[in-house]
Amino acid sequence: MWKTNTPLSAGFCFVWYVVCMKKLTCKDLGGSCNHEITGESFEEIGEKSKAHVMEQVTHGDEGHIAAVEQMKNANSEQRQSMMEEFKRRYEEAPEV
Repeated sequence: MWKTNTPLSAGFCFVWYVVCMKKLTCKDLGGSCNHEITGESFEEIGEKSKAHVMEQVTHGDEGHIAAVEQMKNANSEQRQSMMEEFKRRYEEAPEV
């Protein structure tokens, strides 16, 4: 998201916000399905992804359970590497 200040008369400024919406799939973020997740930030997509995965785990989905186990069993270096890859995929994702 970026903003620009546009000066108006009498010294006031009008602030314009441009929101960049991105879309990734559950698989893009280490999950096991093609569920689409959209958000305005990497953090928002991460929160929505976690909620989606937890819902699928609650329903007993084996693919999502395996993805959670893989993340739990990863050491700190592996987790860092995963997060860097997810961030790269977010940055490369098209705007919607």
